[in-house]
Amino acid sequence: QKIDEDRITYLNKSQYYGLTLENINTERIPKSATVKSIIMLVFRDHKSPEDERKAFEFWHSRQHSYKQRLLDIDIKNSQGIGPGSIEERAFNAVVIKWNPREGQVKVNIAANCLSTDFSNQKGVKGISLHVQIDTFEENHSVPIHRGYCQIKVFCDKGAERKTRDEERRKTAKNKAENYSHRNKQPELYHSQCERSLFYSMVDLQTVPAFFSPALDHLEYSYKPRLEASPIHEEDRISSISDEERFDGEFYQPSKRVCRSTKESKVLLYVKEKQDTAFTALMLKQPTVQSLLQ
Repeated sequence: QKIDEDRITYLNKSQYYGLTLENINTERIPKSATVKSIIMLVFRDHKSPEDERKAFEFWHSRQHSYKQRLLDIDIKNSQGIGPGSIEERAFNAVVIKWNPREGQVKVNIAANCLSTDFSNQKGVKGISLHVQIDTFEENHSVPIHRGYCQIKVFCDKGAERKTRDEERRKTAKNKAENYSHRNKQPELYHSQCERSLFYSMVDLQTVPAFFSPALDHLEYSYKPRLEASPIHEEDRISSISDEERFDGEFYQPSKRVCRSTKESKVLLYVKEKQDTAFTALMLKQPTVQSLLQ
């Protein structure tokens, strides 16, 4: 990337990468002993809530499993975070609770989508995404810090190939400019580095999109539910209520209401031999007649 543009980090799909959180502003020490950081995968370019819903829904409909997440976290190999302090609260977001006074903490995250997964058009250039981190103090509904890192996600070691291609292209371009315009200042680019630093974001008010498909109606909820509670390894996927609200200390959930079970609905994923993607079918009744209809 050019020196006047945001850096971009190339990642491989479903590969875990280390993420370090640390308070580097010694003049701004959080008042509370612990803070909550929401790590999420969101779109870089601004989209309306409806466009975001459609993009997430399109991606989810092409997955082989309903439980497939956009963002995963390796709970076992986290460092500096106590038991029960990590929770998966949306398909594109996780919450960690940590103490910045005790030093840095480390987690490992993986993006399970490609940058080209949000369009059915072949040959479309992959879109940029953000790994965004919102950090809250206790009793605050607005984050004290919001950071982001621009990423693109590739498959089959594509991140390494893309990095090598970018380096070769940059070198060749600079050589060509030196020969053709000896008096012209060559374009400056970011140097390659081993670690990607997050940029601080000025806008702390905009509520990000949280993706949570509802199994019964295949609907999507975008308001997060972020209170922390212990997670057991055998039940790592959180259930998301249909109705959420924004109020109080953090993004708070509404009280759960038992759903009606009068209809035994079944969700099936089917495809024909010539198809490359599965199609979701919701059966109101688990019968052959319902399937034929």
